[in-house]
Amino acid sequence: MIGRAVEAEVLRLHHAEHWPIGTIARQLVLHHSTVRRVLAQAGVPAAQKTTRPSLADPFVPFITETLKQYPKLCASRLHVMVRERGYRGGSDHFRSIVARFRPRPTASRWTRHAPSRSLKPSRFRSDIALSTSAATAPRWKASPGQITAGSTGLLECLPLLRLVLRIKRLADGRESSAPDPHPEKVSTLVD
Repeated sequence: MIGRAVEAEVLRLHHAEHWPIGTIARQLVLHHSTVRRVLAQAGVPAAQKTTRPSLADPFVPFITETLKQYPKLCASRLHVMVRERGYRGGSDHFRSIVARFRPRPTASRWTRHAPSRSLKPSRFRSDIALSTSAATAPRWKASPGQITAGSTGLLECLPLLRLVLRIKRLADGRESSAPDPHPEKVSTLVD
């Protein structure tokens, strides 16, 4: 809460000196919202933002129609197309205009799709690989090629994880190179 003297000083600086709100707030060590509140209580109308017409305004229908047909069209190509139709603005500002009107992709539902290139099956154990069959898919619909968690996976990967952690401990010097108490698990991973 500020005193009456400070309120009077805010009003004087605004009306007599024609200082902007930011300057008044800085000089009187007040928050700009406090200065706005004092001016609003005194009946001073809030400053209205005026939007100037943009150079791209006549071309907005063309931009939206083109982006509707070709949503992945780059802004630089669209800029060339609009320049041929009479646009005089720069390309850097035009990119921000295109970003405003570019259609947004729809959000996917927590799904992960398999990579497009096929992995060599000889490099991975087939019984550890994640299942992509529809029989082991969860209750929600899985699209073809989508990686889904099936009955195999995490439990079969635990011996491999143990081996990796043991190698890391050996490399860090936190474990001796004594024989492994579970050699049968290591031999299945080496095959």
